[in-house]
Amino acid sequence: MEGKKLYTVLLLDDEEWIIRGLAEMLDWEEQGFTVVGQYTDPELALQKMRESEPDLLLLDIHMPKLNGDVVIDMIREEGMPTEFIILSGYSDFSVAQKAIEHGAYGYLLKPLKRGELEAALQRVRKSLEERDRSETGIPIDPMNYEAFYQHAWAGEKEPAGESRRYQLILAESMPDSGSPPVGNGTLSRPVHIYGGRMLWMAESTDREEPASLEALRRWSRENRVAAGLSRPGASLNEYHSLYRQANCALCCARLQSRADCYLYTPPNLTEVEHWLDTLQRLYREKDTEKIHWELSRLADDWKLQGNPASVLMLLSQLTWAVVSGDASEGRQREINMEKFLYDDISSKFSNVTEIFDYLKLLLSGSDQEELIQIPKTVSDMKEYLTAHYDEELNLNRLSREFYLSPAYLCEIFKRFSGCTITGYLLKLRMEKASVLLLKTDKPLVDIAQQVGYSDYNYFCRLFKRYFSVSPNAYRKQRRGK
Repeated sequence: MEGKKLYTVLLLDDEEWIIRGLAEMLDWEEQGFTVVGQYTDPELALQKMRESEPDLLLLDIHMPKLNGDVVIDMIREEGMPTEFIILSGYSDFSVAQKAIEHGAYGYLLKPLKRGELEAALQRVRKSLEERDRSETGIPIDPMNYEAFYQHAWAGEKEPAGESRRYQLILAESMPDSGSPPVGNGTLSRPVHIYGGRMLWMAESTDREEPASLEALRRWSRENRVAAGLSRPGASLNEYHSLYRQANCALCCARLQSRADCYLYTPPNLTEVEHWLDTLQRLYREKDTEKIHWELSRLADDWKLQGNPASVLMLLSQLTWAVVSGDASEGRQREINMEKFLYDDISSKFSNVTEIFDYLKLLLSGSDQEELIQIPKTVSDMKEYLTAHYDEELNLNRLSREFYLSPAYLCEIFKRFSGCTITGYLLKLRMEKASVLLLKTDKPLVDIAQQVGYSDYNYFCRLFKRYFSVSPNAYRKQRRGK
């Protein structure tokens, strides 16, 4: 590998002998890597990663203190451009599937085989080399519109005009054939978002739909990739709604096991309301046999209708109602699109049948007392983070505060808020920093400390990833200087 760049790799496993074995298994430099850290403690590994941002992390998915998938979520939401290879002592298809959805380049079973590890490393190295040649390789948070727009349109001025139309295309990966065809519109550059997915915006100026569904379907089938297409929007202010639509459409395609492009179809709210009322009434009456019968009938009906978005809406609303305790009360509810956690649904279910099996378990009534308490705990955690965002916060401190293990804290927070603790804290701190930049003339070092970052350089890196512009440039641009 003389003369070639060596990429950095960090090793994380709760068993020290496995770490030593990994470090000594092969000639890392021959594979194009150099080991920059070996850790058995996930939190210490995270601290090191924030300092050095390694190119690759090899980690165990099952660790007693903090699961590997939680570590990955935290790293993704902090915007670190780190790739992953996951290790496990268990042959678990659902875990392997989730690893791939996280964008991992391998799910390797212990004891490791040298050839399998080398093959995974070469896949990572090839991707890193491609990333070095392209600006689209570093994943971003798709809900951060400013970051998306900067990447998608290379910082060009936002288009404006009443006659413009916009659509978003979301694919589970970047096909070898490149970007999709869009028909009437102009297509943005591809933007790499978390989970290994690609996001494009199509726009047109003639009031016609920017993207051609038929052309996208042919492209998806030829490349064997699932994709989701939003409905057209008339304003960039609709971006977040369009992304949720594209995400829902991609989830629908995946749940139907289709290598196809699925156009977002709104759920039938009247029918969803009817089934919610029926199932919640049976849940209150504890009529398990009738619940199973109704769910079987419902599954058959929706298979014929072919609108998975209605199934997802029912899943989301029914889960929320049962777990939050609303199912035991007769008050009017409001169907809330914000409770659509499509990424979480995609990671838990591979088809619609699995969803109905889950609903049967959900409505069985077991362990509901514990579940009902969880949303209150998450709400208390959010209040605590808001009150103490400017202090040094870590999972051990939160664990002591709420008398729960770090792993369980992370699990329930992600399940009932839709983001990790790290992601929520990052959003708080970045929003506070943006206010201080615009409302005060404080130096950046002081602002960094005031929002909880003792490392000024790390604060600047995070800020630039979050807003796609440096703190100084953000202050100048927003103040109109």
